[in-house]
Amino acid sequence: MLEKFMFRNSEKGQTLIEAVVTLGVALVIIGSIVSLVNASNRRATLSRQATQASKLSQEGMEIVRNIRDVGNDQAVRVDNTGTCSDASPCSWGDLYGNKQFTFTAYLQEPGSAGCPIMESWCLSSVGEPPLLTIFTRQVEISDDEFTDSDGDTNICAEAVGGTSLGSDEIKRVTVAVGWDSPVGNQTRRNISCIANWR
Repeated sequence: MLEKFMFRNSEKGQTLIEAVVTLGVALVIIGSIVSLVNASNRRATLSRQATQASKLSQEGMEIVRNIRDVGNDQAVRVDNTGTCSDASPCSWGDLYGNKQFTFTAYLQEPGSAGCPIMESWCLSSVGEPPLLTIFTRQVEISDDEFTDSDGDTNICAEAVGGTSLGSDEIKRVTVAVGWDSPVGNQTRRNISCIANWR
């Protein structure tokens, strides 16, 4: 009788150990699946945000080209260029023929606080409102005075066919879109050389 009781007690102990091991294995598997799903969601979110940022930087470059093409007299309103300021706005064409060095501006919609004119967008010192709630966009304009990896200067002049335009007649425009992603701060840039064809 005592042997039967010990045998049954031993079976119960083995069943308890099996249950604990099974539960542990199940928790490891479930944890791995949850971790995999979270990593996949982070990658998908980053990819979607990167695509949106690239589109916003391309849109910004098209707006800058539109500012150049329209040639409105008050389209440039930045206060750190020495020539154009919020007090004395100028046209895009006024940026050429003068060394502007590098300045940062923001795109402002017609009729907004940084762009009181109604005819076209402005490049203003007033920051652009957040785009799609998470993105920031800024425009950097500089003279073509940079050197590429081959030691050549006037890279933009080479890009537009080696024209006789000087470095102050071609502007390097960089539109940068930044945002905080699930994996940290990210930026997408669109760089173009814009000559004064007017």
